[in-house]
Amino acid sequence: MPMGAGPEQKSVLRVLIVGKEPLTRDDIRILLGSKGCECTTAASSQQALAAIEQKDFVAIVLDTQSSESPATEIISGIDENHPNLVERVLVITEEGGSPEIRHLIEQYSLPHVERRLLVQQLWRSLEPLLYSGAFRYAADVVRLIFDSFRDPLPAGLRASEARGRRVLYACGSLTVDLWIRPEEGSHRITLEGQILDVAKPSRRFENTGVALHSQKGPMAHATTNEFGEFHLDFEIQPRVGLKIEDDRAHGLTISLPRMEWATRKAAAWS
Repeated sequence: MPMGAGPEQKSVLRVLIVGKEPLTRDDIRILLGSKGCECTTAASSQQALAAIEQKDFVAIVLDTQSSESPATEIISGIDENHPNLVERVLVITEEGGSPEIRHLIEQYSLPHVERRLLVQQLWRSLEPLLYSGAFRYAADVVRLIFDSFRDPLPAGLRASEARGRRVLYACGSLTVDLWIRPEEGSHRITLEGQILDVAKPSRRFENTGVALHSQKGPMAHATTNEFGEFHLDFEIQPRVGLKIEDDRAHGLTISLPRMEWATRKAAAWS
């Protein structure tokens, strides 16, 4: 069963539909509703981000033509505040698409559907995002609850953060605390982490597998110690995912913050 979830939990396919035109949003909502999805609509990035704070969405459908906020603003906002959701944004484009939208799709490796093929291809393109891997269950959706780059620590602790970045994720009562640090004089990253259950502090995650992967494939693997701690190091990549699982679990997948900041720091040391 999923980590932190009971066997009685069922999948809830919550989808956020972002677009300015109400009729288009309703058409998509009706189509996805017929497939069993629970849909929420938003007309701007502000509404979309507010909705994401209130619910755990399995995927997002973004209508790039009829959004009050530019698509780049919406994607950037999601990437900054909810990076695990970026890879589950399905973009609706015009035939060919504008250079800006094409660049956005390529930059974030976003799945997309042309508007003229929306009825035929929307569900076919969205379904893999809803049912793939760790997101098969709503309980597996991981939330970013702290980022030292967004919510700085008190003054007395900032010096220790100057050379790295601390991020904290939660899934139910589970937390994954990560310390990401570029290695001086190289283009490698050191990642230290710990898995905890805040509802059951005595729970142990010893011998839990932890794997790093990029768009190119697997990168590194580690096993936790008796305290749920693990250590990994890897070459800097733009986008990196962390998969945590054990014999009893489907696992959790975390999209780490984009690594441009680490690249800039490595360049400064060169």
